[in-house]
Amino acid sequence: MSTPSTDISSRFKIGAVARLAGVSVHTIRKWEERYGAVAPERTQGGGRVYSREDMERLVLIKKLADAGHSLRDLAVMPHEALVAAWRKVPGADIPAIDEREPVRVAVLGSVVAATLMRFSEHLDELALIGCAPELSALEVALNGQPLDLLLFETSMLSTHTDAQVRAAIELLGCDYAVVLYNFASQRDVAKLQSPWVSTLKLPADAGTIERAIAGLMRRPGHRPDEREDRGAPDVRPPRIAPETLARFASSAPAIECECPTHLADLVTALRAFEEYSAQCSHRSAEDAALHDFLWRCAAQSRALFEDAVEHVADAEGLDLG
Repeated sequence: MSTPSTDISSRFKIGAVARLAGVSVHTIRKWEERYGAVAPERTQGGGRVYSREDMERLVLIKKLADAGHSLRDLAVMPHEALVAAWRKVPGADIPAIDEREPVRVAVLGSVVAATLMRFSEHLDELALIGCAPELSALEVALNGQPLDLLLFETSMLSTHTDAQVRAAIELLGCDYAVVLYNFASQRDVAKLQSPWVSTLKLPADAGTIERAIAGLMRRPGHRPDEREDRGAPDVRPPRIAPETLARFASSAPAIECECPTHLADLVTALRAFEEYSAQCSHRSAEDAALHDFLWRCAAQSRALFEDAVEHVADAEGLDLG
């Protein structure tokens, strides 16, 4: 067993290593136990902790094994020999190691905090930096630490929950929140959801919570004080005229289906919703941000289906000019 490292920033959990190496956790354990590929440290709870060199070794071993090298031979090669062997593979670059920082999470509540702490060694994307049952106590516990996301736990959503979540986000200075609840009406759930706030029904295990956080932070949204222009580069303006769509829909394809009609209907409907959400009245900054998010989703979807129209037109020899 290797000597424990004092550099916490260079240590990785097995889930992160498996994700970056492109193999399963079970495979990594087998490589360790059967071939001695790496010798990770152990936490007090028995969990594996890998150094940066362990991580790089496993990434290289996976790539070289995919290139035809013997796994048994690779496992006993020094790190420098692995690097040299990979350099000989045509077109190979030394693989970069993703060192994204974990999401810094705090919990306003008790049940969710206990769940995350119980499985903390298996949560590779999260760093739980504070928890408390009351907002004022959580602010004290964080003591000014930067926070990415708040887990807001409540037994029941009400008409006041939206304001409470926004107040907590403002006080703690975080960008996102996941509201976890036991009971709620559909109206109250819909009122809470926005590009930076999502909801999750309890009970939920640690893996489900982690996935909800990852899904929220990948959304193409923005904070209410960071409004984006409608000319954003990820939104393409319409490029197929309505009369062209009508002509495309009435075409007689060689294949026996109604794809042109369905595609034209989808593009027309998405364009209509795109225009509607862009012009919808806004009651607040949060409401404006939500409609901007809906507009962006409709515009991006419309652009994708315009691509589909052009692809079918090319396949059928139709002129969209």
